[in-house]
Amino acid sequence: MISLSVGILNLLPLPPLDGGHLAILYVESIIRRDLSTRAKTWIINAGAAVVLLLIVTVLYFDLLKQAWFKNLVE
Repeated sequence: MISLSVGILNLLPLPPLDGGHLAILYVESIIRRDLSTRAKTWIINAGAAVVLLLIVTVLYFDLLKQAWFKNLVE
């Protein structure tokens, strides 16, 4: 069950994940030419930044639920 969940999550169209690479390939097939390496690098780095921001945000809000962290922040 965990492997299935990770596999489905990996297919999300976020650039650092496999689904993001598939989305880039789909865009390239629509425009019928390859994107430049610079464009692909920028897209993947931006996607990685979004994923990391999401991880930090979720971690912060999870920590806020802990009493010891709430006292530390206040």
